[in-house]
Amino acid sequence: MKSDSPHLLAYLNGASERETLLPILARIQARGKARVSVLMPAGLGRRFYRGVSEVMGRGLFPRLCTRKRFYSGTTAQLQSVDAVLVVSDPRLDFTKHKERSELLQQLAVPTIFVQHGVIQQGVNSDDGEVNQGYYSSLLLLWEKGNAEARVLSASSLELSASIGFPKTMLERRAPSTFGGGKWARLFQERLLLCWPPATRYKPRDEEVEASLLLGLEDLLRSYPHSGVIVRTHRGQRVAHIEGELEALRSRHKNLLLSTKSSNGRASRWSMQDCLDYSTFVVAPPSTVLLDAAYQRLPIALTHPVPGFFPEVPSLDSFDPASVLSTDREHFVQASAALRDRYGDPQRNLEVASCKIEAMLAGL
Repeated sequence: MKSDSPHLLAYLNGASERETLLPILARIQARGKARVSVLMPAGLGRRFYRGVSEVMGRGLFPRLCTRKRFYSGTTAQLQSVDAVLVVSDPRLDFTKHKERSELLQQLAVPTIFVQHGVIQQGVNSDDGEVNQGYYSSLLLLWEKGNAEARVLSASSLELSASIGFPKTMLERRAPSTFGGGKWARLFQERLLLCWPPATRYKPRDEEVEASLLLGLEDLLRSYPHSGVIVRTHRGQRVAHIEGELEALRSRHKNLLLSTKSSNGRASRWSMQDCLDYSTFVVAPPSTVLLDAAYQRLPIALTHPVPGFFPEVPSLDSFDPASVLSTDREHFVQASAALRDRYGDPQRNLEVASCKIEAMLAGL
């Protein structure tokens, strides 16, 4: 039986879900106009306890269920709530919780979609698919521009609202014993290089990767007194070049690899750990540029995508002369420009909360 107060549910598992949805859920609960519930899959180990700790740190107390019930959903779970907050629209969900998304539609449970990446398939990146019709009753987008108007259907665009950048947290993973602070003290300048995912230039271009590796070695050799952190997409393995990266790490003591395949001190770092130890960030068009900008780090762009981040200076390669230039003003200004464009996250959370509360009140 539902209470008089609207009841909002969210399923949280991965870091991207927690980083995107938790600040919104916590703000809605603090405002007191809706009840908030969080479901998480029960588990063991460091990742599970870290996730639960992040949720409880926001003043929310998650309910645990089996992984099967988490990914498939249950009628009892869904019929007891008024709406579900999601990062994957049920109609466009091809992830491992697709079964739950299908049940949401079968039971006609309203959902509220929240954008979780600056370049996101079905929002502003289409890969040939346009006029995307969403199931969700409300779409909370970081901005509404030409890309969104081109990808979304007219009806979905009408149901959408621009809320700016809503993230106020990134998860940390590395305990102090990982030695990041000791390494950072060796280098006054510490450059974070985010390796572009293969999808940015698929099919995989071996010439592009060879150029990246040569540029990286040139950077390490030219600036031995500057630290460099190479972070792959979400820390994922890059099996086809991990041998070359490890060889670079063995030759250059100023290099750290933040990849799951590395055995170095940064192998288990999160993106926040990498940002904590960085003084400058170079990345392809991705959310990390916004994460860095809101932490007031100077930023530069590699492998630009037309229409995204025109404010950010673009580098043709890992050119040491431009990356580690003493003149940082235009990189600092780019960081400020992104903050101006996407707004104050605290205010954005208020906007998102008001939109969700209004939608729940109208059910």
